[in-house]
Amino acid sequence: MMRPGRLGRYYATRFKRLRGNPRYVAGGVAVGVFAALTPTVPFNTLLVIILAFLTRTSLVAAFLTSVIVSNPLTLAPIYSISFALGLLVTPYDLHWNAVAPSLAAICSGGDFAASAHDLWQVGWQAILVLQVGGLLFALPFTALSYFAAWRFFTHLRRKRLEKHVLH
Repeated sequence: MMRPGRLGRYYATRFKRLRGNPRYVAGGVAVGVFAALTPTVPFNTLLVIILAFLTRTSLVAAFLTSVIVSNPLTLAPIYSISFALGLLVTPYDLHWNAVAPSLAAICSGGDFAASAHDLWQVGWQAILVLQVGGLLFALPFTALSYFAAWRFFTHLRRKRLEKHVLH
């Protein structure tokens, strides 16, 4: 198992070794941040591939960024923030009080079909709240990551060119 410091150096080295036009690589970083910050965990890889293809950006940079940003340590905060933001902007009031009566009816042998329908509605509302909140959460960080990565890779490219010219 890698130590956290060594893992950080490993990913930093992987980023520094990425080649290509700074816009191309920075676009991949932005795609990775977007995919990682939206609550689409089972579909992150597919989302990264599709978005990198559609935006014609670096797939390697997108994957690398997605893995760094969305990991077991960051998933709970990402989902919590996405859910809270989604609750602020959607008309749904999703709290335990909305789900408890349906669960109690199912457990007590009440009308299963009606309770299952209620839970189904709450489930779709929760997915909508998460996705809307995730978009609101991801968009500013996507833009910031693009510009930060563009500056980083532009500087790195300039240093490489200077080094190449001097030797």
